Amino acid sequence: MAGIQRANSREQGNAELAAAWCNRSRVFHRRGDFSGALAACDIALTFDHELAAAWINKANALLALRRFPEARDASEHALRLDIRSANAWNNLSAALNGLREHDEALAASERALALAPAMESTAAWTNRAVALGGLARHAEAVEAFNRALTHDPGCDPALAGMATIIYRLKRYDDALGICERSLVRNPDNLPMEIGRTLALFGLRRYTEALESAERVVERDPGNIAGWANKSAVLLALRRFTDAIAAADHALALESNVIALNNKAAALKELDRFDDATVCIEQALALAPDNPTVWDTKGEICLVRHRYPEALAAFERALALDDTTLSTWQNKVLALRGCGREPDALAAEARMRELSE
Repeated sequence: MAGIQRANSREQGNAELAAAWCNRSRVFHRRGDFSGALAACDIALTFDHELAAAWINKANALLALRRFPEARDASEHALRLDIRSANAWNNLSAALNGLREHDEALAASERALALAPAMESTAAWTNRAVALGGLARHAEAVEAFNRALTHDPGCDPALAGMATIIYRLKRYDDALGICERSLVRNPDNLPMEIGRTLALFGLRRYTEALESAERVVERDPGNIAGWANKSAVLLALRRFTDAIAAADHALALESNVIALNNKAAALKELDRFDDATVCIEQALALAPDNPTVWDTKGEICLVRHRYPEALAAFERALALDDTTLSTWQNKVLALRGCGREPDALAAEARMRELSE
């Protein structure tokens, strides 16, 4: 009997220590010390490996650190312990979005919404919106972001996601307005500054876009999107050598489609066609369904008078997105290079329809 009492006492002590470290992880997280939060969760789990709250907190920390595969695993472990945890479903949805598994993320967000009390539904609607955006269901994504913002008008992830979707819809003024209103409230919000860069770029306000991109990389020299966006702006300003340098900064951090595409485009402008071809093929290996990359490949082939290859690339780009006028213009040039004047005239007619 004494042995049982000691065992029970030890288990109670372990449970109390696990709960204490779990609470401490939340404190670290609120301070922005995500590595500390993760370490605290791991200590909690040494005392009680089946504490669902510790697995949920661990997933939160891993998401903040962008360690999405581990966040998914931690969320799934939490759900094995508590299948009705809205927080765990939210974390799983966020992790799957980070892994670009948007169908599964959407399903997880729906499970969260079925369980979430009002105080947790902002995250669920935000995750749902991100998944819908990843699936190119933009109108539904905007509606979901609006639902998230109904619960929390100042929710930065929802605002940043809304700005991204509106940017994709080419509503650049609206996207800029969202970003700038958020930055008034929190000038250090890097995702919003990145959104501001993109919106200014879409509006062709390149000098301001460059200032915005430089603010991002000054505050966070390891920000891949900041360097990739800076390379795009420098390319638009025809500062090709600087654009290559910015793209190389991004690529030194991680292989990145935008940076590879921008570098290829800049190399093409400097008549370094072989190097440009290597870059664009690397970009296509990463993103075979990216219309911008196919368009850049076509432009490289076009300036080398490889008209059939250029035409094939432009047609692939237009099969993915047939609303970009510049790609239609390039297709016209490729068709004429191939001696297909009637088809070039038909493509010009399509361009006129799009521009009306």
